[in-house]
Order: sequence, then structure tokens, then C-alpha cells
Amino acid sequence: MSALFEEIEELVRAINETPDDRFAEAVGARLDLPLFMRYLAVEDFLSETDGLVGEWGLHNFYLYRPQRDERARLIPWDKDTGFSAVDHPLDYHLLDNVLTRRAIAISELRQIYVETLIACATLASAREPESLDPRGWLEREVDRAAGSIRAAVGDDPVYPFSLEQFDESIEWLRDFARRRPAIVECALGANPAGTPSACAPGATDAREK
Repeated sequence: MSALFEEIEELVRAINETPDDRFAEAVGARLDLPLFMRYLAVEDFLSETDGLVGEWGLHNFYLYRPQRDERARLIPWDKDTGFSAVDHPLDYHLLDNVLTRRAIAISELRQIYVETLIACATLASAREPESLDPRGWLEREVDRAAGSIRAAVGDDPVYPFSLEQFDESIEWLRDFARRRPAIVECALGANPAGTPSACAPGATDAREK
């Protein structure tokens, strides 16, 4: 049984005990750090409050190590708290976790984090080529997904909310899709070093209503 968790123990010890000048090498031999930084950036762009740096610590992922690779990687799980707040800060709890704090301090890894956030913002706001549709890709995806289930939601006799509440939630997602890219780009422009705060404070979380 000890052999089952030995690799995880070695990873945790490397994260916590390796000197700064050897951190990338030691931890990177056991965890795919560039992929980890991309994962972290995507969660932060989507305002995930129950993930790597959410409200409850390092949370909601599977740790997977391929048979022919010594490096583990993360597989997302239970992604039900994304899109929580359009002005969610990019540095939210980023320095409270040992792994994210030490990783973000390494310039090459911090650059991967920033570049992935920029890529997310670019993709989310990308318009359909040669189209007059003003919606970005993420807003179009929200509308596509909502349109595919709205009729079924309205017909569901045990759906615990009204169709009006469903539509309000979809509008919340549309607003997030429209505004989040610019907020993230603004935050990165305000502090390109990689631990920026959001530039548009005061947005209301619709889930609190």
C-alpha cells in the first residue's frame, strides 16, 4: 500500500522542502509545471472559486501520472462554481498556496500563466470571421448550450427553479462572457508581472441574489 502513495509523498515533499534554486527542477520532475500553470490560468479566467486556489484550498482535481511519464498532471473534476464573479481577481489566494506561490515566483512559469490568460481572453472575445454578429466565442457558446436545453428545462416537471430563473442565470453567463476578457486584459496590463488584481471592482455575484 505504501508504494501506491510513495510518488505523491515525494511530490508533496518536493513542493514544500526543495530550496528555491532547485524548485523548478525537483518539482518539475514529478509534476508537469507548464501544464499546471495553464490549468491554473484557465481556472482563474473562469473565476473558479472551488479549484486550485479557491475558497477551500487545493481542490477538485484528479492527480494522474501516465504509465510512461514520471510527471503527474491534473484532470479537472466538479467544475460547478466557475463564472462566479466577472471581476474575480487574478491574484485571488494565489500566494496562499505553497505550490502556486512558489511556481508563480519563477519567471518562466509566471510567463506561461500570463500568456494563457491572454489566450483565454482572446478566444473568449473572438468574433465569427466575416460575420456581423457582435458576440464573442464564449457568449456564442453560452447561447448555443442554453438554446439546446431551454425547451427541456421548461417542460421538466421536477426542475427546482422557474424558467425565468433559468433565463436570468443565462443572462449572467452572457454578461460574464462579454466583460471578463476585457477585465482580465486590463488587470494584466496594470501589472504584467503576473499577480494582478481585477480592474473592475464592484460587480455583483448573481448567485448571491
